[in-house]
Amino acid sequence: MQQLPVRAKRSDPANLGTADCAAICHCDDGSDYAVKDESSGPYVAHSEWFCKHLGDRVGIASPDCRLVENDGSVAFGSRWESGHDPSGWWIKVKNGEIDKDRVGSTISRILAFDLFVNNIDRHASNYIVRPQAGGNMSFLAFDHSRAWRATQWPLPGAPMGASQATVKNFIQIGRMLGGILEKKEFLFVLNKIRDVPASYIEQILQYQCDTWLSEIERDDTILYWQSPHFCRRLDRIEEGLNHDRYV
Repeated sequence: MQQLPVRAKRSDPANLGTADCAAICHCDDGSDYAVKDESSGPYVAHSEWFCKHLGDRVGIASPDCRLVENDGSVAFGSRWESGHDPSGWWIKVKNGEIDKDRVGSTISRILAFDLFVNNIDRHASNYIVRPQAGGNMSFLAFDHSRAWRATQWPLPGAPMGASQATVKNFIQIGRMLGGILEKKEFLFVLNKIRDVPASYIEQILQYQCDTWLSEIERDDTILYWQSPHFCRRLDRIEEGLNHDRYV
């Protein structure tokens, strides 16, 4: 998790149609990064960093990330990943061009994770769709700028309501495809989150930029992980699964 920041050699406006990405930076490691800094909003860089590394721990595939030094400050950078146009992938699944089982497994894991970190803005085109061996596709999760502390803290009650984009879009796609939620994969992620020790959360916070959270906020995050609220949130997300709140 510990890493040296990369340095931006060139910074260009993102022009991605989103208010949350400040720039695309070409950095001295030879890679481009979608950068989110303080101009993206309070806690956005921290939330991206936190969700990326927590996701790594619990089995969520996502682009690599780095701390990016740009114009005298340190921002969150998500390494630019190429892939197919994500719009319309559900049509390809319906037509049999993409394996439904592979998609269901992956996005069921992502849904469970999004519900825990309160990512309210996972929509159908909010995945990186990449070709794999044998003509299959993988789905990478990215964009947690509307999650964790960037959305609401303390976290709101669970399970997330069906009016939020994350749940609403998952339900719509599932109904279009005749069911896509895989409960085993959903529960796999919830149980992995339960097993994450507070010491790992400390590491995530230790290696982010010091200015992203105050000392009080860092301590508060670690205390949350050791509190009854943490377990209760996971329990209620699982109850939502058992009561078919996501289908």
